[in-house]
Amino acid sequence: AQRTGAAIAKILTARGSAGRPEAPDQLPIRVMGVDADFWAMSPSGGMPPGTPGLIVNSMLADQLGVRVGDAIVIRIESGQGLPGEMAPSFERRDFVAIRSQVAGIATSRHFGKFSLNSKSTDEAIAMLPLAEVQNALRQMARVNMLLVHDKPGAPSSLPAFQRALGESWTPDDAAISLRDRGS
Repeated sequence: AQRTGAAIAKILTARGSAGRPEAPDQLPIRVMGVDADFWAMSPSGGMPPGTPGLIVNSMLADQLGVRVGDAIVIRIESGQGLPGEMAPSFERRDFVAIRSQVAGIATSRHFGKFSLNSKSTDEAIAMLPLAEVQNALRQMARVNMLLVHDKPGAPSSLPAFQRALGESWTPDDAAISLRDRGS
């Protein structure tokens, strides 16, 4: 999207797990539904070689022992709109499963080490087309992260972006409902 003159990538991210279809073990991962603008912001300027679809970072590929063409099962925490940190326990959460073939492996040049965490540890990541994650989580047209990227040397578009967001964001976007109970 180019609403403010900057590239704006829409992302739907959730916690989940991944494993080979034949193996009972699942590894904890970060699942990201991403759009074309996300890939355009990567250091390489595009997605990893291969066709669009499931992209895993090299850490996840190594941990699962998979390569392009191998099938994996991804379980995404559905969360009912509640941030994962607020959910009472891991065992009581709901998951949706997606079985998919690895279409590409992301190195650091393709956001394979993408993280907004302040920790310096790497994270196992599975990236799918945004619409696929939105559909699986029944969160059509919703995202929980926006990345804003200005062109080098251009003035910051963040103030204009913040104004635009303030004009269009509603509590429903965060699954919040407000009620007046009177005094």
